[in-house]
Amino acid sequence: MNTEKPERFPVRVWLIAFLGWTFDFYDLILISFLLIPIGKDLRLSTAEEALILGVALGASGIGGILFGYLSDRYGRKRVMTWTIGLYSLGTALCAFSTGPWSLLVFRLLTGLGVGGEWAVGHALVQEASPRHMRGRAAAFLQAGEPLGVGMAAVMGLLITPLVGWRWVF
Repeated sequence: MNTEKPERFPVRVWLIAFLGWTFDFYDLILISFLLIPIGKDLRLSTAEEALILGVALGASGIGGILFGYLSDRYGRKRVMTWTIGLYSLGTALCAFSTGPWSLLVFRLLTGLGVGGEWAVGHALVQEASPRHMRGRAAAFLQAGEPLGVGMAAVMGLLITPLVGWRWVF
């Protein structure tokens, strides 16, 4: 473990975690904008749509616990890479969904990665930040949430009608 006290704000660590956080929220909110076109295209029932909406959020809690544990064993940077890779893969695979079951599995993978990134990203930024800047570091990280939500709104409302829901993923 690194016992040196950080002296400066960890810009590179924060930027990676910030981008991860931003795209976490982009993905979680994007599905709500895309649910109507996805539901029509894949002929989803109302119950299936509700399950699709909730599975990623539910899996995020499990992902936070799982990847938090793994980051203690294998290191925060390594596991952060895993979580971003996992939710990126899950999100990309959503574009290839053929029905409710494939979409459900892909959203589950996405949720696990999102929850892991939340847990590991915050821990990584806090550990890399000087004690007197930890509050600001957390606040700056949290600023990715409205950015991701805004991007999801633009993509979901303005771009999806032009290119279709699969391309937005």
